[in-house]
Amino acid sequence: MREFSPLTLSNPITQLSNEPGTPAFWLFSQYLVNEFQLAQLYEPGVLRDQESEYLHQYRVSLRRCRSLLSIMAGLYQSKPVSLLLRQFKTLMEPTGKVRDLDVFINPQSHDAAIFAKLTPLLPFVQTERAQAFELLTLWLKGKEYRELKQATYASLLDCAQHPSDMGLGDIAEFAQTQWNEHHKRLLKRIDKVDAHSSDEAIHNVRIAGKKVRYLADFGLAFKLNTRSGLSLKKLKQLQTELGEFNDTASQIVFCRDHLAPLQYEVQTSGAITEFIEHTLERHKQNKQRILHSLHKLQRRK
Repeated sequence: MREFSPLTLSNPITQLSNEPGTPAFWLFSQYLVNEFQLAQLYEPGVLRDQESEYLHQYRVSLRRCRSLLSIMAGLYQSKPVSLLLRQFKTLMEPTGKVRDLDVFINPQSHDAAIFAKLTPLLPFVQTERAQAFELLTLWLKGKEYRELKQATYASLLDCAQHPSDMGLGDIAEFAQTQWNEHHKRLLKRIDKVDAHSSDEAIHNVRIAGKKVRYLADFGLAFKLNTRSGLSLKKLKQLQTELGEFNDTASQIVFCRDHLAPLQYEVQTSGAITEFIEHTLERHKQNKQRILHSLHKLQRRK
């Protein structure tokens, strides 16, 4: 079946046309289709498996689609939005394991000293990664995936055919309202974090920050003047530090989900123990760094 999209753009581009009087729902629909097409441009690189960045960017585009749709859902009637959110989630799910394994195998994910000690583990992890990638390849080349992409395009069109009253209004006004609301949520989450906060509380700051960052990207695409609060520079810096904290948290989960069986192998048990101890220590250091950064933001508000 030939793939099509009635909303298709010729090329994914950084800035989109924002003609005066164009309703908000249509402009946002254009942005979503553009971002969805961008994800698909990464597919050949993912399948060639030459560089893990293709899969990372594929996931970023789909995550941005899903996150922004949840933020801007008020532009449409609710039923088509719910279906489209589920479709974006389903598109991403088969990619998670390969991405986790890629991060672990990448030397840049670890200190040089600890990566050298991971050598006994790499053959086991690379075998698991090869198996996971084979399943991902079957998914991306399969009929179910092609049909899901077509269904996603159909849902994008369905959303565009069922705007809400707010969707008929001005995009700049709606985007600014969402920016203000989500920026306020981010600051509230920052205020709640202290030395006794759980990892989950810090993770929630990261999620809230991502939403504000995605809104900033959306504003740039349409040359909207969304502003107030944290500068984009500070937001990017915060996201980088929160990303490092998330990396060590993910590595701890990775140990639990993927490396636990290797603890009983003579040739790998020592490396796993040392890796876990090192990762836990790094995670504590990253948490202290985050707490310090968030404390500075609290004082400057």
